[in-house]
Amino acid sequence: MPRALLGTALGLLASAFARTEFQAVQFTPLIVFPQIILGGLFMPRDQMPDVLHAVSDWLPLSYAIDAVAAVAAGDDGWDLWRPMLVVAAFTAGALVLASLTLRRRTP
Repeated sequence: MPRALLGTALGLLASAFARTEFQAVQFTPLIVFPQIILGGLFMPRDQMPDVLHAVSDWLPLSYAIDAVAAVAAGDDGWDLWRPMLVVAAFTAGALVLASLTLRRRTP
């Protein structure tokens, strides 16, 4: 559920910067591909070079993957809640940024 909210928030943020629907679709690879490649799906984050690991620390999908891995491993406590809190913070931040970029129309 948090990943779905995060995806929706990032989509709203991308569409807020786009003028047309086609431009919004063009933003998708810029948002999705780096997260898939650096998120830890193909290569564990701890085995990445230091530069790529530092970049992956700023991507919300990395923390969503960490949360899923914690659930699969049966972890609880901070190992589970830390990545979930980071995903929630990214979601809230994306929603706030998207709302700030919306054009206001007054009657």
